[in-house]
Amino acid sequence: MLDFQKLSATYQQALLRQVVPFWLKHGRDEQCGGYFDLLSATGEVIEGDKSVIQQAQQVWAFAWLYNTLDGQPTWLEHARHGANFLSQFAHTDTLSCYAQLDRRGGL
Repeated sequence: MLDFQKLSATYQQALLRQVVPFWLKHGRDEQCGGYFDLLSATGEVIEGDKSVIQQAQQVWAFAWLYNTLDGQPTWLEHARHGANFLSQFAHTDTLSCYAQLDRRGGL
């Protein structure tokens, strides 16, 4: 039988020690805003187009980490970085959301 407590702890450690640091280091698009959606295992950008859903998921995830765990300022800054991109480019003036944007936030 699976030990779900142990499994949960293992996954949490992987998330906080591997996944989160990887995206903090490689995921931000400093030049155009938002995040890169598709990276190699070494952090190289494979595709520059941006899925609005994936941008929003990363904003939500880092905001959740900030609000739920120990409130690391880098997590909040990372969430704000993506939120700024989304608020600028992800929707029309009537708040209809786009699905996909180019790297600069265009259609």
